[in-house]
Amino acid sequence: MSTRLTVIIPTLGRSTLPKVIEEIAFSNEVIIILLCHGASTFQNLKKLDLKPEIQVIECSEKLSISDLCNEGLARVETQYFAFFSDDDTWLPQKSQLLMSFLDLNPEIDIVFGATLEVNGKGKKIRPTDLLRDNQNIFAYLYEVPIIFSNNRYLGLQDAILRNGNYPLFRQGISVYEDIIWLADAQKMGHKVHAISDLVSVKYPSLTRSSSRQGPESANFMFKQIKDINGAGAKNYLRFHAVRASIGSGKVNQYFKLLKLRTAVIGVNWRDIYLIPIQLCQLVYFKSTNATVHQSQQ
Repeated sequence: MSTRLTVIIPTLGRSTLPKVIEEIAFSNEVIIILLCHGASTFQNLKKLDLKPEIQVIECSEKLSISDLCNEGLARVETQYFAFFSDDDTWLPQKSQLLMSFLDLNPEIDIVFGATLEVNGKGKKIRPTDLLRDNQNIFAYLYEVPIIFSNNRYLGLQDAILRNGNYPLFRQGISVYEDIIWLADAQKMGHKVHAISDLVSVKYPSLTRSSSRQGPESANFMFKQIKDINGAGAKNYLRFHAVRASIGSGKVNQYFKLLKLRTAVIGVNWRDIYLIPIQLCQLVYFKSTNATVHQSQQ
């Protein structure tokens, strides 16, 4: 039986990578492409005892995540392919579950499963509100205002894709690169679907997300969404762009994003209650993060 799946992993050579490789290769006929960010990562991985079906590719450390993904796309020759992180968990049922769905639904090109998010504050499964019937990704993610709990989510690491003619990732970006690429794929006619079955475990870092999601990246994302969904773009700036800074207690980051929001979309009467709510959340998470940090010392 020929190999049907290629998994593309941009990597910095984290210590979790061998475990990720083992999880993906377990009971699966699969090709794994490791896109090494920099020469030192490449040399370290070449020392490992890797199977022949694992390709180790040296990439310039100057490349962005989107550039690395393009390097991987160019090497896909199997019927299906996927992207994955080098520090998350690929659950055993993922390959069979999602490939079987694509086998049975030839009109669908990209299928997502759910992910279990694990962080210092607990665990939760996302999404609980599913994307169905090829709904526009930006509309699905951002058209509904989110003040407290975000029930909608799409992560490229939770998907398997049918091979075909896909757009390139936008060059030079490392924030929202997967969502923007998925929106571009939809524009080309690729149909997307999501199912509720759990396929991966993710270990998100709000501090890391906040450091990447500043005013520049938020303004860039706003413009991408605005081209397709004006209401979603405004809600993105009001509710979604600030979530990482609030959750990580980054006061300065929040106010920078608030300044951007005011400059780009102005002041809305709903801000009378929205901003105080967000500030209360920010103070709460800042104190919570400080308590967790002290307990770890």
